[in-house]
Amino acid sequence: MYYTMNMNSAVSPSWQPQGETNSKIVQDANITSNWKYRQYIQKNGGQIMKYNSMEAISASGNNPYYINQDQSTANIPHLYNSLHSPSVKQDISPDSDLKRDYLSKQRLSARMISPSIPTNKF
Repeated sequence: MYYTMNMNSAVSPSWQPQGETNSKIVQDANITSNWKYRQYIQKNGGQIMKYNSMEAISASGNNPYYINQDQSTANIPHLYNSLHSPSVKQDISPDSDLKRDYLSKQRLSARMISPSIPTNKF
């Protein structure tokens, strides 16, 4: 099997991923040798790595830096600081008798812990 190569394929590196972008950078930065290309990469390496990282994060769809402001907070459960904190968020979920009984039982069981008494002080 034989492949026919066009003359344009040697000029345009379209078979490489981001080949046109690389050619544009070489042309814009006036890079004429491998040494100049290496200097360009060393000088702009931090920016290139940051750009590539952000592009990969955006392409993955799992961007930890993106904050979704459209999300309503009404369905998020209230986190209590401790067992003894009163239920302050009455507007989020109504105070039911089951929740009240469960929390009072948990508060009472949390109070059953006795403090430690050091015996070496007597």
